[in-house]
Amino acid sequence: MPYCPKCGKEIQADVAFCPHCGQDLRITPSPLKLVSPSTPSPQTYGHSKSNRTRNIVIGVVVLIVIIAIVFALIGSGGGRGAGNIFSSSTYTPTRHTVTLLSGSVAVNALSYNYVQFDVPSGATDVTVIGNFVASGGMGNDIKVYIMSSTDFVNWKNGHQASAYYNSGEVTTSNLNLSLPPGQSYYLVFDNSYSFISSKTVSGTITLTYLL
Repeated sequence: MPYCPKCGKEIQADVAFCPHCGQDLRITPSPLKLVSPSTPSPQTYGHSKSNRTRNIVIGVVVLIVIIAIVFALIGSGGGRGAGNIFSSSTYTPTRHTVTLLSGSVAVNALSYNYVQFDVPSGATDVTVIGNFVASGGMGNDIKVYIMSSTDFVNWKNGHQASAYYNSGEVTTSNLNLSLPPGQSYYLVFDNSYSFISSKTVSGTITLTYLL
């Protein structure tokens, strides 16, 4: 026995209308279409992976460049303290003082006394400063020189020589002399011109420099 498609009650097979609800049984309902659920398209991850790889490569290159710059700066810092880019302080040169004469020194007739001193390479503001007083003999005089080591050797052997300082025959004098660094020098008290009288030289003479 067929059923009414509207009310679901039993009906005769040959009736044109449902006796219960009046549904027109001559109309054939359209068949339902079954729609398959859409299948999502597979996503492509190749582009994202490529971007991530590129970013890693760029990061590595930047890191290598930074390391190279740091080592280049360290290698080029040849000066004292300047090459240390991690140091927050700046190198400050130290004042060095060397005493060349303090008190008195005796100089015999026809003779001389000397003080040898060195000025290191890289020193700046190299200065010999002080004063002296000579006593003895009829003139109370002395000759004082400051010479390089080469000129001193020539001078003591009776050859021509130059001097950074030459007092001449004096009783007293002051010194304030600048010298080049990186050399050996001699402070000479000369009484070789006096045939009889010994001399005494008193005073204070110092060498100062920054290094």
